[in-house]
Amino acid sequence: MAGVSDQPFREICQRHGAGSTCAEMLTADWRLWSSRKSSTRLPAPHWTEPRIVQIAGTEPEQLAEAARRCVDHG
Repeated sequence: MAGVSDQPFREICQRHGAGSTCAEMLTADWRLWSSRKSSTRLPAPHWTEPRIVQIAGTEPEQLAEAARRCVDHG
């Protein structure tokens, strides 16, 4: 959903009654999340639940750390 389910799109879907929305794909390398674009892909407390993210990567430890950081982020 990268390039499709950006933050404005998710907000529109939520306003029109979507039960859930899915964030754009995040890289599993959380060190790259500080860019403006990546920061809009991170879950936020104001998102409706369930908060769904996609994490792309190949290293299990890195994927697990990215998932933990998403949970901590909101």
